[in-house]
Amino acid sequence: GNFMVSGTNTAGKARIVIPNGVTNTVRIWNLNLQTPGDGQCIFALEANASVSLILKGTNTLASGKDRAGIEVPKGASLSITSAAADEADMLTATGGQYGAGIGGGNGIDGGTVIINSSVVTATGGGNGAGIGGGNGGKGGTVTINDGVVTATGGSAGIGGGNGGKGGTVTISGGRVTATGGSNSAGIGGGNGGDGGTLTINGGRVTATGGSNSAGIGGGNGGDGGTLTINGGRVTATGGSNSAGIGGGN
Repeated sequence: GNFMVSGTNTAGKARIVIPNGVTNTVRIWNLNLQTPGDGQCIFALEANASVSLILKGTNTLASGKDRAGIEVPKGASLSITSAAADEADMLTATGGQYGAGIGGGNGIDGGTVIINSSVVTATGGGNGAGIGGGNGGKGGTVTINDGVVTATGGSAGIGGGNGGKGGTVTISGGRVTATGGSNSAGIGGGNGGDGGTLTINGGRVTATGGSNSAGIGGGNGGDGGTLTINGGRVTATGGSNSAGIGGGN
């Protein structure tokens, strides 16, 4: 179906689940859904689900411990688009402890996330990526075509959760700011994880690693991955004892 959801519930009494194998278009309009409960996800895609998420207004989604703010596990796919390509359309997704902001829950690899427009702020809980894997999970496939994206990790900003390697990231436009947590890369591996594959075709990219981690590449103890820059403007800053682009400590 094609659904529109709006309103506010901060007690965990209203949640959205897209079942296994289902394809949906979901429009959210000034939606504020949060949950204080451990193990509860406020917006979950189950395995092999595919969702086109269309934003209007200001939207806030926050999940409980072990779950991602928007859970997109390996095999699932989420695309995010603004209703009118207007920067006033915003999404803030916050994972609980061990969950990604957008991506995997605790122990789960990230799936496929595509951002086409709008303002997206994704914040991982402790040991979870901003966009990518939850605690122990690998980064998934992340494509950013446009918009203003701020990804802040308890682990990598974009990429692996704690102990997970970075995924496959393609940035072709927009403004992207990725900041890694302690011992994790801005874009790439979480603590102990190697960097993944990053291709930058355009846009403005700022990647800052946490302590002992690369701006783009490996987390603490992790090797650098594969980076191709075809265009755009890139600023990569490593933490202590680490490369701006390359390996962690």
